[in-house]
Amino acid sequence: MFHGLISNVALLPFSDEAFDVVVAFHILEHLLDEDVSKTVAEIKRVLRPGGRAYVRTFSSEDMRFGAGEEVGKDTFVRGDRIVQRYFSMNELSDLFDAFEKESLEKQVIVKRFDGGPHKRVTLNGVFLRT
Repeated sequence: MFHGLISNVALLPFSDEAFDVVVAFHILEHLLDEDVSKTVAEIKRVLRPGGRAYVRTFSSEDMRFGAGEEVGKDTFVRGDRIVQRYFSMNELSDLFDAFEKESLEKQVIVKRFDGGPHKRVTLNGVFLRT
């Protein structure tokens, strides 16, 4: 039986300025547009001044971009009912405009399957709460 905390990332059950670090790896891309900005605001709220948000999300250059039914800007629902939003570098940077950007990089990994190379592309950012 699971006894952990279940929460909505757009409404975190933590007090203001409770953390020095927030890690949001492959979280933002599974949210619809209205919850993405709410979640970034929650990340800022729960971080102490000087705290860092480590963020990883899939890029709009990823091999799966466009797969599934389009339900919003660069957002698709695949057959397995998973929401998948893809970001550009500018979009991710703009989402965290209330933070100081320490780094934002694109990472490309080439995988071979189905007879050819395919690119998995992620955006990795570190944002400082001022």
